Amino acid sequence: MGTAFNLARGIQFFTPLAITQVAGRYGLAGGISLAAFFAVFTGLWVWLLPETRGTRVTPGEVVRAA
Repeated sequence: MGTAFNLARGIQFFTPLAITQVAGRYGLAGGISLAAFFAVFTGLWVWLLPETRGTRVTPGEVVRAA
């Protein structure tokens, strides 16, 4: 969950630059739609991460999908 959150934050750091570029061509709604797409995509990406319920996870341990 933390990985998805931080990835979204990292991508959204560049969002104002991307909106400026896209808005010049497709209008402001197109630029905002691009940012919304990436936010939704990241939210859906969380469901692809491995399940850790019932597994003891210690700091520094890498959980691998079975």
